[in-house]
Amino acid sequence: MYEEKKVKIPFRDIALQILIIVLFVLILLWLFPTKKNMKEYVDDNNTNNTQSTENNNGKNNNNSNTSNNETKNGSKEEKNNGTKDDTKKEEKAKQYEYAKTSEGTYGNYGPWSEWSTNYVAPSNTIEVQTEVRNSVNGSQTYYEQVGTETQNNVVVGTKTNNNVLKGYDVKYIRNDIKSPTQLSNVDNYIYVFTGGEVTYECANGTYTTVYATVPKSTYIGATYDRIINHKNDYSSLVAPSTCQNATVHSAQYNYTLYERIPVYETVTEYVYGSATNPVYQQKTDYTYGSVTYYRYRTRSYQAGTESIKWSNSENDETLIAQGYHFTGNVK
Repeated sequence: MYEEKKVKIPFRDIALQILIIVLFVLILLWLFPTKKNMKEYVDDNNTNNTQSTENNNGKNNNNSNTSNNETKNGSKEEKNNGTKDDTKKEEKAKQYEYAKTSEGTYGNYGPWSEWSTNYVAPSNTIEVQTEVRNSVNGSQTYYEQVGTETQNNVVVGTKTNNNVLKGYDVKYIRNDIKSPTQLSNVDNYIYVFTGGEVTYECANGTYTTVYATVPKSTYIGATYDRIINHKNDYSSLVAPSTCQNATVHSAQYNYTLYERIPVYETVTEYVYGSATNPVYQQKTDYTYGSVTYYRYRTRSYQAGTESIKWSNSENDETLIAQGYHFTGNVK
């Protein structure tokens, strides 16, 4: 139905259009200059006017130089202010740390302690009171005789008694054969029965013999107390009951003869009597002097707390007035 045609735009036309747009922008900038360009324009005019004045009026060089310097300084300050504004905009992005530590608080004092001579050092939490008294600062203890007393039946000495009979020992002399009727202890000699035999004649004409033996331990190595108890052991040689109306037909009694030896010792005895002794009493002398007594009471302390705040200013006078200080930390 219809035929589509492709139109080609030459490069020359495109460049012309761009050039027109650039010229339009330049005209707008010339008609409506920016703030920065206006400052530069004013600075240039001031500079040109100053130079023209210096060339035409040489006699007013001092005034002109002063004016020129003020103008230049003003221009520099404006430029510097512009730079500072830019720097402040950058600094607004930073945060500066400020800190303040509150003072600690003390509680109320408690009750006073008892008075004591122990030293107590005062501090912020310990209040101390002192008092000087005339008190005991030393003592000496001794014993003093206050009288005498008499005691009866007390040991007043000792005495030594020699040759006190302690007991007896025995010494073997010999063995012997004797009848009981022949035994006699003469002075310090003792006969001890050690065994024997007796033959009895019974009424029916028969004979029976009875034997007796004493253990050797009775008389071998015997002491006096042992052998004296066996002196009459022959009495065990009696006729048996089966032998009626028995009579002694023959008899043999064995004995050992011992000598009794007395044993003496030395004895120390106490002598008793009455004695008079001194009576002592303990006494103490005290020395007096000035003694410092102490008493104290305590209170608690609550440490202060630290408050942290962040500011956009490195020299925030509001926070400084509230007691804060810049810590140097920046984020």
